[in-house]
Amino acid sequence: MRRLNRLSVAVSLFAALLAAQAIHAATYYVDRAIGSDSNTGLGQTAGAGGPLYSLKAALAKPLAPGDVVYLKNGTYTEYPLTMSKSGAIGNPITIRNFPGHTPIINTGPFVRATAAASDYNRRLYIYSGSLANPMHDVTIQGLEITNGHDGIKNESGDRLVFRNNYIHDTYGQGMLLNGCNDCVVDGNRFVRIGIHFLEQGCGGFNCNQVHGIYNVGQRWLIINNIFEETAAGWGLHAAGYNNTTDLNPGYPADHMGWTGRVANNTFTYSKHRGGMIVYRGLNIGSIIENNIFYENAQLESNNSCGGQAVSFLNAGGGHIIRNNLIYATAPGRTGAFGETSGSTCGINLGHYTESGNIINVSNPKFVNAPAAVPASPDYHLMSGSPAIDKGLPLSFVTTDIDGVLRPQGSGYDIGAFESPAASGANPPPAKPKGLRTP
Repeated sequence: MRRLNRLSVAVSLFAALLAAQAIHAATYYVDRAIGSDSNTGLGQTAGAGGPLYSLKAALAKPLAPGDVVYLKNGTYTEYPLTMSKSGAIGNPITIRNFPGHTPIINTGPFVRATAAASDYNRRLYIYSGSLANPMHDVTIQGLEITNGHDGIKNESGDRLVFRNNYIHDTYGQGMLLNGCNDCVVDGNRFVRIGIHFLEQGCGGFNCNQVHGIYNVGQRWLIINNIFEETAAGWGLHAAGYNNTTDLNPGYPADHMGWTGRVANNTFTYSKHRGGMIVYRGLNIGSIIENNIFYENAQLESNNSCGGQAVSFLNAGGGHIIRNNLIYATAPGRTGAFGETSGSTCGINLGHYTESGNIINVSNPKFVNAPAAVPASPDYHLMSGSPAIDKGLPLSFVTTDIDGVLRPQGSGYDIGAFESPAASGANPPPAKPKGLRTP
């Protein structure tokens, strides 16, 4: 009986906690057309109880687990933007587009020649104020972010989710995520990251410093993303850093290194480097599968130090590369893989195994993706693509970037898009290629 009473008390306390969270959860609206930062933000119609005008005002609200901030159509030209409040396990704080809307977050312009120190804060920053206190349980979804120094930056995090965002034409990183554990990057588009270097060339700057995603941490899921025309680095830079000689010692040691899965992404048209790099000795046992690597390192020649698809630089071991489709044509780099360990280069120096990859056998047959980047690329797969049904079944990748269920045929497709099962079905239209906003 005593045990039963204790159980009853525990159940009652848990129910009370859930009720308290449910009561506290709030929905805020931000509307550039009718909003005012003097409003409560809790309604959608004009007036004191109506929407806010700026994202900055929404981030200043007492956001709590379960709260949602909806952004409606408009261009939100503002910075700095800092998200400093965390959610709870299973009950995140969500910052996202209002359904059917495409809000644009313009944190620019960033101009390096005239940049003040404050201009390097032109980005969406997710930070608690202390590296020892990781931000946690926050979802950023459905936003277009452009024109700043970086798209999104996080320093120290747990269970952060970045989903269906369109990040383009930044000067620096698309996402800079240092010390993030159990974080998910799903269904995003990274286009023309490092735009300055596309427009003006590297000009003495080392063309390996600016990436679609630059990240550190444990148990990453990088799935269903598109990396297009990265100017001066890799689409994905997976860095196995430590917190003593590489990064600030204030980072929790268990948030250093790199482990994770990189699956069903499409990497295309990078200029000076390949699709992704596995970097430093604490990057151990990554799994790279079901991805398409197409026409990357276009301004580089073949050498064994780096690949069009995956490069390794002083990396740890145990990496697996499987069931990827890799294709490129000259004059750019065509070799798939390459390693550098100390002063030694080689195709494989023993840090990875590979199997089931389709390498320079057949063009992936995208709807619109010739050898040079077109005005409006479309990476849906045409009938007869060698990527169709050739992927591994992955329990953590249940849909594609468009939300189409996987698989549609006899197996998973390789890349970010799952081809419709019906013969001759037309794929949905590609999202437009973004324009740099002034």
